[in-house]
Amino acid sequence: MLASLGVIARLGIAILAGNRLTAPWSGVGDVQQYVALASNVLAGDGFSYAHAPTAFRPPLYPLLLAALMWLSPDHWPAMLRAVQFVVSLATAWISFRLAARWFGPAGGRIALVAALLLPTQLYFTGKILTECTASLLGILFLAYLDDALQFDKPRSWMLLGSIAGAAALEPLTPLHSP
Repeated sequence: MLASLGVIARLGIAILAGNRLTAPWSGVGDVQQYVALASNVLAGDGFSYAHAPTAFRPPLYPLLLAALMWLSPDHWPAMLRAVQFVVSLATAWISFRLAARWFGPAGGRIALVAALLLPTQLYFTGKILTECTASLLGILFLAYLDDALQFDKPRSWMLLGSIAGAAALEPLTPLHSP
């Protein structure tokens, strides 16, 4: 029942935030910087602010925004929130699977409920920020590290390296502009 509440809460947050750049319950944050970078990529100006290349922000999230802007110029914020909703559910599911492997079925259920109801993760489902994708990459890294150490298959090690590479393109903690 608590897991269902978490899914419904996340869906409600994504729907309430809708197609706006900023969710009604929050300030601007780093939204403008991510949107500017994604818009510049689409315009052919590269990963830049005012035509000056930047290494200030990792590129994965702005590239995701640029892809969504290209697919749907008018509805990309709503599409992003749908993606973040799915990503947050995947994060909770992987947390459940990993905790169940480490701590048994009860531990898995606790991890699932915690992941679905964690206030900060609920909050960020409706924002245009990197936290949902960073959380997914973090738990995927742990899951494949566990798999690689437990089963020592080349596939697991290759996936682990790929996830680590993707995570290097995404901040695991938010960056703030000066």
